[in-house]
Amino acid sequence: MSPCAKATRARPAVASYCSSLWTARQPILIQLRCYQVLAHAGDPRAAEVLAAANAELQAHATAITDATLRHGFLNDIPERREIVAAFRSFAPSIMKPR
Repeated sequence: MSPCAKATRARPAVASYCSSLWTARQPILIQLRCYQVLAHAGDPRAAEVLAAANAELQAHATAITDATLRHGFLNDIPERREIVAAFRSFAPSIMKPR
């Protein structure tokens, strides 16, 4: 069984695990992987995970007053860069009014 097939099969457990992470200070890599698994499986909760990860990154970035350092914070770490890029790609669908 391929890694993607295994991840898709484990989707309910992954979604539950991802939800439990929001109460702790979770590493951004875990958020990214949760998003990727859910997105690959076509789970609509992927958008929520991505939006939360991006919001956390942006909150930290906003506190960095130096533009060069802020850009580095968002772009020099691969998982941060991936989250920002994914959010930019999907922001219109994530930010639809409810």
